[in-house]
Amino acid sequence: MDERASPDLDLASPASAEEETGLQLPSDRLKTPATPFVPAAYMFGLRASSGLLIAASFAAQLARYSGQSFLPLVVNGTRLRLALASDTSCEALQQQLRDPSAQTDVSTAAAVFDAYDAALTQPAHALSLTQVGFDLQLIHSRHDGQTQGAFVYNASLFDASTIARFAEHLNTMLTAFESAPAASIAAVPLMSATEESMVKAAGEGASRPYATTPISRLIESRAAAMPQAQAVRFRDEKLSYGELNVRANRLQQQRQQTNAQRRRHITCPPLVQHRPPHAGYCIHRLRRI
Repeated sequence: MDERASPDLDLASPASAEEETGLQLPSDRLKTPATPFVPAAYMFGLRASSGLLIAASFAAQLARYSGQSFLPLVVNGTRLRLALASDTSCEALQQQLRDPSAQTDVSTAAAVFDAYDAALTQPAHALSLTQVGFDLQLIHSRHDGQTQGAFVYNASLFDASTIARFAEHLNTMLTAFESAPAASIAAVPLMSATEESMVKAAGEGASRPYATTPISRLIESRAAAMPQAQAVRFRDEKLSYGELNVRANRLQQQRQQTNAQRRRHITCPPLVQHRPPHAGYCIHRLRRI
């Protein structure tokens, strides 16, 4: 198998989060300096064959997710900084991808671009084309008339079900841009018809009245019925419903005492327009306090 780079395989990956203007994507879990990189791959078929159209649609997808007006993106080893707005069209995005002036010299290692001439059919193939430091990467390959895609992602941040939705969204935007390349990023649909119908159905269910009992009363009832049951936990510290209720009552008493003390110390005459000296006196007392 020839492992030299093939013109039929492209890699488009968002610039890593360590860049000064990093990509801010919503994820299933919060990223911290201690978050490890756990690579995983999701394979799917792409509904377009043009590498430029796929890269532009991917950029539009990331812009919709992040809401950023400047998008750091690494395409085939070239670092780009794309300018986007809600009325930016797919044609304009493709022009930016061709434009050398969009290149940037941000000090971040580019993703490795190693290509296979064979079809991209196994997750191992996709993982072999990636490099640590990019939480979401898109690889696509065209072989024997078929266009195959793969999202390589950090499983510490994203669930597999989330990435599957990313793939559906990308194909939805690809279909829209292929039929209407002059359409703006904001105008094309992001969700598939199936997902959109599910969202609409979730918002059209039978209405249910909200509970009128405040949560404080519910905690008090549980504390009376099951005082030893665990109510909250943070790291190694646990509180039962009885302990939580005691602390809540103690905090309420402290707040009531503090408010009563403030009312005793701060007594101001009524502020009326025809007695401005009283207003000045009140301000003076407050400053002294």
